[in-house]
Amino acid sequence: MRRFALILALSTALTGPGSADSIDSSAGPIAFTPIVTGLEEPWALAFLPGGGFLITERDGRLWAFDRAGGRQEITGLPEIA
Repeated sequence: MRRFALILALSTALTGPGSADSIDSSAGPIAFTPIVTGLEEPWALAFLPGGGFLITERDGRLWAFDRAGGRQEITGLPEIA
């Protein structure tokens, strides 16, 4: 349940500025802090062992984020259908 709440909060936070600071759930309110803004259409999220994470966008871009908030686009991917 905890991992689901984190993913839900991240997906909500990824929608950009102006998002709510908390959402109500059957387990009570879930507070969150946006950690990424400026993405077009976030599509998938994967956590990395060192504390970073990867986010894909619907159009096929892949972004790597480190623990400090740095962002780098990963290029050289195969064509995305």
